[in-house]
Amino acid sequence: MSKKAAITIIAFTDTYQNLSSFTNIDDLNDTVRHYKENFYK
Repeated sequence: MSKKAAITIIAFTDTYQNLSSFTNIDDLNDTVRHYKENFYK
């Protein structure tokens, strides 16, 4: 079984404001996946 990569989040006010717009973890995952596919080619 492979180990999954972890994301470390620094808890600043800006971080909270950016992440609070997501209603659930699936929305966040979809956004991150879309970002990676389009900007890390």
